[in-house]
Amino acid sequence: MGSEPDFGALLEAYREVLEDPETHISDIRPLVDEKVDQMVVNFPAVIRLKLREDIGKHLDAIEAQAKGKAVELAEQAKQAEAELAELAEQAKQVDPEPEPEPEPEPEPEPEPEPEPEPEPEPEPEPEPEPEPELFTPSAGNSDFVGLVADIATLRLNGEKRRRVEAESEVIFVLEFTVTAIDRTMGIGLLDIFRGGQTLVGMIEETEISLRLPNTMNDLHRIGQVVMFPALIVEYKSALQRYNFELID
Repeated sequence: MGSEPDFGALLEAYREVLEDPETHISDIRPLVDEKVDQMVVNFPAVIRLKLREDIGKHLDAIEAQAKGKAVELAEQAKQAEAELAELAEQAKQVDPEPEPEPEPEPEPEPEPEPEPEPEPEPEPEPEPEPEPELFTPSAGNSDFVGLVADIATLRLNGEKRRRVEAESEVIFVLEFTVTAIDRTMGIGLLDIFRGGQTLVGMIEETEISLRLPNTMNDLHRIGQVVMFPALIVEYKSALQRYNFELID
């Protein structure tokens, strides 16, 4: 069975719901009436009718109060909108204050004329570079072995002779073991070599001969390791020997 506190709570809840402007009475009132019927269903008929009538009056009063507040809020909103419109119209009629003219910028002071740069002192003329001394390229045993391999690819004796002549200005520093000592002989020998000795030896698998000046006779022996600067003279294809002459 319902009691008065139950009805009071229902009325208070209905009042709070209607304070929300988004709430529509036509949507919520049927639900409240249904709730009231459930709360008074166990009362006697006479009392039930009286309770429903009294509660209905309270609900109507709450609705009237809510509607009054809504009307009041609407009036306030309308009044506020009118005031805003009036203020906007007044703002249009007020002439804007002219912006102050900017003060003229001060004229820049003239820059001082730059001092003339001092004339550069004349640079001393460079001393002439000494002319490079002329020299003859030199080669060693390994270069000679490379020359032998190059000549081995040639077929004609004329080609081999020209290849040897192309190296005639190169100084070969030869190091070898003396295997034989011969008397220097031949046509067209220079006086310095005429009557001299020729040292014979091997550089790797190639036989060479080295003509010595006649002032160096009997200074060397077989089995001696010697090292001399020499110029290539010719290649004797019949002997497969390369002939050199000692450079003083």
